[in-house]
Amino acid sequence: MRVLHLIDSLRPEAGGPSYAVQKMAESVALRGHEVHVLAMRRRGETIEANDPDGVRLSTYAAQYAGPAPISYSWWRESLREAERADLVHAHALYLPQSLAAYLRRSSTPYVVSPHGAFDKYHYEQRAVKKRMYEALIENRVIDGASGVHFMSEHERDDALRVRHFRNWSIIPPGVETATDEVSADKPRKNLVLFLGRLATKKQPWLVVDALAWTKQAGLVAQAIIAGPEEDIRHSLLQKRINDRGLKDDVKLIGLVRGEAKQQLLRRASVFVLPSLDESFGIAVVEAMAYGAVPIVTPEVGAASILSGTQSGVVTEGSAEALGKALLNLLERPGMLSDMRRNGVAAARQLTWAKAGSDLEAWYSGIVSRDIIQPEGER
Repeated sequence: MRVLHLIDSLRPEAGGPSYAVQKMAESVALRGHEVHVLAMRRRGETIEANDPDGVRLSTYAAQYAGPAPISYSWWRESLREAERADLVHAHALYLPQSLAAYLRRSSTPYVVSPHGAFDKYHYEQRAVKKRMYEALIENRVIDGASGVHFMSEHERDDALRVRHFRNWSIIPPGVETATDEVSADKPRKNLVLFLGRLATKKQPWLVVDALAWTKQAGLVAQAIIAGPEEDIRHSLLQKRINDRGLKDDVKLIGLVRGEAKQQLLRRASVFVLPSLDESFGIAVVEAMAYGAVPIVTPEVGAASILSGTQSGVVTEGSAEALGKALLNLLERPGMLSDMRRNGVAAARQLTWAKAGSDLEAWYSGIVSRDIIQPEGER
């Protein structure tokens, strides 16, 4: 089976989709299929891809590098490669009009991963422009898709509030687990970790405010906020840290990857993600895999995993609620160890091999026009 993946960017700063598409492609390629990923790159940008095994990876320069980049060479190659593919997997909504029109008219079936585009927060951003584009183009693209891929029940539920889909499937992403044993009983310092883009939707300032709340309650803890700037500058976050009297308690660092990221997760007692919108939240399950107990808001797709496995805390996105959750966990080492143990076990069930198997079954059913839902699906 020949599978073509289309995505606008593979920049690590672009967030979870840039990572997920490479791992999804690799997980299917390792099952013996021919997989090609086509992406755009902005001027002067060097893509540091994860070198996915067995995957052909091509990037093309964008002539316009705004929020929705445009690359004519990417567009031309997408059309050419779609002709020879058995299935096209588009990782976005709001594709260029001509490409969207081609996919609708092509005999090659295509599926779409919205990556949270239907989640409440995202769906309400630039709402007028989006509704106009949907009425003119996007609704027909979705209607013509052979399937829509969601990463969590949360993402699916938000999408179904917006519109009907004739075929959809929930296939969670995998997670890179620790190669060695993670001890649930080994004591860790009271280190709180935020790991993600400094974006308004992720509300990193709440980590600062929550730590200020716990400090007033008498709990001594440190925090590291790690991630690249998006629409929140380090300088503004640092000012908030200083204003809250936390200059010595909260450290701001930039994007971390690889071994440095793993070391942070091994050191942290608690991982906090107070996001307004996450279609899944791969970082949450990565934290679980390395023994950091997550505290998340209900809008995070992985929240249902935490609740179902008793491996973390789901609470409202306010400084007081997060502060109370931190206080409750860090002052109860026994409960923290139990959640850490549950989290490590739960993360090991979310493998990329399982995701690849489910994607293969879904793709194959679509290509053969005999839709197959992964095990456990509706």
